[in-house]
Amino acid sequence: MPNKPNAILNLIRSRKTEPGSYGVTISLTPRHRNKSGLTSPYQFYQEVEEAHVFVIGHSDTATLGHTLPNLMARHLAVLTYPADDHIVIRILALHPNVTFELLDPAPQSVEAPAQLGGIQSTGVVRLQSAIFELEVEVNFLHATPKNGDRQPLVAWEPGQQLAFQEDDDVSFIGTLIDSVTGPGSGGHAIPALSQEGGPERSDLQKLTLRSSKGYRSVYMEPEMLEKGILIGRSRRCKLGRQYSDQDGLSRIHAMVIELEGKIYALDLASKYGLRDVTKPTVKVHAARLDNQIGCLVYGAGHLVIERG
Repeated sequence: MPNKPNAILNLIRSRKTEPGSYGVTISLTPRHRNKSGLTSPYQFYQEVEEAHVFVIGHSDTATLGHTLPNLMARHLAVLTYPADDHIVIRILALHPNVTFELLDPAPQSVEAPAQLGGIQSTGVVRLQSAIFELEVEVNFLHATPKNGDRQPLVAWEPGQQLAFQEDDDVSFIGTLIDSVTGPGSGGHAIPALSQEGGPERSDLQKLTLRSSKGYRSVYMEPEMLEKGILIGRSRRCKLGRQYSDQDGLSRIHAMVIELEGKIYALDLASKYGLRDVTKPTVKVHAARLDNQIGCLVYGAGHLVIERG
């Protein structure tokens, strides 16, 4: 018969090694007024562990913003993650031409541009655009670890907050290939893809989206991984631009980013999500890519990191 006290102790020890759980509160207030002359804030709260992304936009799958006019389907990404004794908040415009302004900057902040494309801080972040005001607050749920002193603010100018694709090299290669099997039944047809020529880089790792009939890869420069690499059909994404609108890849589907020495794929409120390689029917919000396993991008293939 197993020793129950030892089993309980082992459980406590295992929980101590996990990152601290924390709560995220998001308040989104429209700038326009309704017929009564009032603006009604939309509020959201969730308890999470490790890295998590909340999307602001008019997409049905977004966290908040479905009813706000003039929002893009995926307008902003609110990225949160624990780092030592504090929780980082990073707010990123998912398009290079989307901007916002910071409200109530911390005294120790560096001087930020009037118009921002991205912002990073801890504790509480408040910002505004012509459409809305946004407040994001994070707190650890337990006494240990404690939320440390507020960290210096980091600001990015518009277009510099993510590793956007800058040139327009979108082209389909070959003809449509067989359906890529997705969870459940069937899948979606995608263009036949192959890696176009280019200098090999043995010093860098490659981010690869691979199906049974083709693949696309992009070398991951350290600065790209630090900012975040977008995956999707949008011309601003580094990976996935050649896919058609018939497959399961959203225009902005996911982001690959390095946080605290770990490389994650984070779903950006995509229609079909990311999937567990071992359980393709299971959606995952975040997946580690530096474990040689990767994750599935519904209908588009296997997302994995490969050596250069």
